[in-house]
Amino acid sequence: YSFGIGFGSLSAGNTVFTFMTAARNSFLTWGLGVAFDQVLVYHRFIGRLTVVFALVHSCFYIDDIFENTTDYVTLTGLASLGCGFVIVLSSVNSVRRKFFNVFFWSHCGSFIGFLVGLYLHTPAAHPFILAAVGWYGIDKGLQMLRKIPKRTTLLEKVDERTAHVRFAKDTLSSLLGRHKVGQYVFVNFPSLSLQEWHVSSHTV
Repeated sequence: YSFGIGFGSLSAGNTVFTFMTAARNSFLTWGLGVAFDQVLVYHRFIGRLTVVFALVHSCFYIDDIFENTTDYVTLTGLASLGCGFVIVLSSVNSVRRKFFNVFFWSHCGSFIGFLVGLYLHTPAAHPFILAAVGWYGIDKGLQMLRKIPKRTTLLEKVDERTAHVRFAKDTLSSLLGRHKVGQYVFVNFPSLSLQEWHVSSHTV
């Protein structure tokens, strides 16, 4: 048994679970009936574990890396690992909370680089990459359908830090009885930014 290959397989396999726990209102959160921020705890843990497994995997081939620095397999593996490091470093609390745009764009760019590098690194990773991308793509597609703009029926300023916004509930969520007092939702105001989503408490 090759431990090097084993840790590489663990890293590639965990990529699927990392993507399964990445999206808001995903199949997973709906199926388990939990809030996305609870699932994100697992996303952060599995994501960091994935990068650790990739690092351990590379350590088993350290001699090959130094002897074949320009080899295709070496370059793609190091590129994927480097993107993994960027993902981990940009996701720490001090960066994510104080420099959200840095976190967001470096996270988005690096996870694409990680997937591409891993896909090119070895054919054995292809099923895991395709499964991860497929799951994430379906999740995001359903989210886009649910993000069809809704017209606000009320927008008023309460005080310097609070605004009152009223708009129609999501039809599917209403039918399933998902709206509960005390929950919070993410609201987007396109005139401010298409990428920024603001936390809003749910009252009715």
